[in-house]
Amino acid sequence: MSDTQINLDDGLLREFLDESIEALHSLDELFVRLEADPTDLDNVNTIFRPVHSIKGNSAFFGLIKVKSLAHELETLLDMVRKETLQVSPALIDILLQGMDQLKAMLASVHAGQPEIDDHDHFDTLLQNVKNAGTATSSDEQIWTRVLQSIQNLLENTPDEIQQITEQLKSLGNDLKTICPHNQSAESADQNLPQPVNTILSILTGEIEDKLDNESAQSIGEALREIADLVADHPEATDLTQSTLDSYNTFMDALGFDALLGEIILENLNKIIGLNPFKQSAPDESARTPDKPEPQTSETPNQPQQKTPDASQAAPQNDASKTMRIAESQIDMFLEFVGELLVVNDMYAYLEQCLADNTDVLKILSDFRRANQTFGTLSNNLQTSIMSIRKVPVRALLQKVPRLVRDIASASGKSITVNIEGETTEVDKSLIDMLDAPLTHMVRNAADHGIEMPDQRAAAGKPETGTINVTVEELDNFIEMTIQDDGAGLNYDAIAAKAEKIGLVKPGQKLTKADVIEFLFKSGVSTADQITDISGRGVGMDVVKRMIDDAGGAVDVKSKAGKGATFTVALPKSVTTQIMEGYLVAAGQHRYVLPMNKVCETANIPNNKFKTVVGKGKCVVKQDKILPSTSLRTILNLGPELEKEEHIVVTVNSNKSQTAMIVDDVLGVQKVVLRQIDGLETSGELIVGGALMGDGSIALILNPDNLTPDFPA
Repeated sequence: MSDTQINLDDGLLREFLDESIEALHSLDELFVRLEADPTDLDNVNTIFRPVHSIKGNSAFFGLIKVKSLAHELETLLDMVRKETLQVSPALIDILLQGMDQLKAMLASVHAGQPEIDDHDHFDTLLQNVKNAGTATSSDEQIWTRVLQSIQNLLENTPDEIQQITEQLKSLGNDLKTICPHNQSAESADQNLPQPVNTILSILTGEIEDKLDNESAQSIGEALREIADLVADHPEATDLTQSTLDSYNTFMDALGFDALLGEIILENLNKIIGLNPFKQSAPDESARTPDKPEPQTSETPNQPQQKTPDASQAAPQNDASKTMRIAESQIDMFLEFVGELLVVNDMYAYLEQCLADNTDVLKILSDFRRANQTFGTLSNNLQTSIMSIRKVPVRALLQKVPRLVRDIASASGKSITVNIEGETTEVDKSLIDMLDAPLTHMVRNAADHGIEMPDQRAAAGKPETGTINVTVEELDNFIEMTIQDDGAGLNYDAIAAKAEKIGLVKPGQKLTKADVIEFLFKSGVSTADQITDISGRGVGMDVVKRMIDDAGGAVDVKSKAGKGATFTVALPKSVTTQIMEGYLVAAGQHRYVLPMNKVCETANIPNNKFKTVVGKGKCVVKQDKILPSTSLRTILNLGPELEKEEHIVVTVNSNKSQTAMIVDDVLGVQKVVLRQIDGLETSGELIVGGALMGDGSIALILNPDNLTPDFPA
């Protein structure tokens, strides 16, 4: 890959890489389906299209290694399409390995790195892919030998045996249609244009290293002539143009090697199969008048016109390093931005009215109208931009079948996967946020939860286990559920492991909720042995911390012998800086609580506050005893005010409720969270600040980090 090409086509290259990576990520699920139903040729075609597109377009950008691997993978898939290669778990394994390598190579180029850094590994994989085709294509080899025998008979049959000769010719022509690689040997016998025969005659022999320059130039000229001959046939034109692109790239970078010869022969056989020369007589004059017209409407404009094929193969896969946004959404957003100009004119008019000493009542009326208009517009802008950020979760969920398939294959289990909610749209930031929990929990369900087939049969269960993954949009949260029908959580084993590593005292009584909490502690694992998949007791603690930091929650349910269900709930907009705030006062300062953390506000008389031995100050509310804390106390703003009753805001704090005493409640309003330079927010009560209308700053609090006045 030359530096010149990268500099000249940087934007086009990145577009190609993004689309190719997106397309490849959508294929894992399709391979799992193909393994389950090898007869689904539509599935094979769906897989084939993006690989073919990558093979054709990668050479344009000088990605020769990508081109080589994609070419071999395409050959395997084409053999599956033509049913000359049988689908098997071993074949799916090698195809998936090839796809993983392609993704890694494209990602490396996207990061500005070389295509590969381990040439030995790449060469071994490339050879394995080639061998997968040759080792199992015995049927094609047999038919090839039959065809060769018939051709030998034709060459040695006396002319007087006319009838037998004609029958052999007919049979030979039929066999050529299923032996495309043999077309070059006898192509000169067909009624083909001279440029085609020129290429076939040159490439009949094997290219050991590089083709001589004169022959290579002749092939280039012949390809350009073929492009003119097939100008009336769009599909043949595309194939010819792709072949020319490959030819030019190879000649500039490597010269005419064996791989280029294979690519040209393969594409040429496809062009011949399209039979685009039927309407073109050998007489050049008959074709000349037809040239200008197709060039104005059908002539391809470099491979960038083909790159959408990759995205078409996976039209729902929209979440990657870039975002695809519908034009209608952009238009709506621009309309709202245009309305900002109207609001600006309204405030300019009010400013002029104040300068002219216009009637105060009229100014107040106009000012109220301007504020209402601005409020409506700001809400519309927020809704619009958040809808632009939304992407379907299919990009996240499509990895699950491949993940389960690999684990089941390695462990000897049989597992099916059901996925629901693929069309649910979430904020793009949640895709990355949900990725780690999904991966860890699905792995645990497949590796720890689902039993071996003989164990399931002994328990009266189907030998094939089931994992259900569901994503659902609720009022304020996105909820992801991973449910399996395995053995369920072994509470005794988890408690024993927690005791072993010192998380709990020996003999201490524990509830199921206590034991479940241990699942999210570092070092706790119930796996019988450590494997490449899991069993080291790492990962779930990181997952829990990520979810907690995002304001989400994890819920776990389990029933012995029936399975376990893990549910992750995350706020709809993790990264948005606009939030609904509940304003309270303490001392001379204002503070903001996230509205979704506030349960209720009430005036509580002093006699409702009790001191509980060993637990400190509590408040009795609706027959419940809640821990109590004072905002003044935890922020060191001085002692509580002496009152007969206190304003108490009940907030959700770390899965429990806390009664927080405040001086006053100021109301509800939307605020914009801003980071405060120099303020360490990680694990602290104050997470940022909000600029108020009078220019002051209200600190935003995180109720999960409230410290009650007694030990938790």
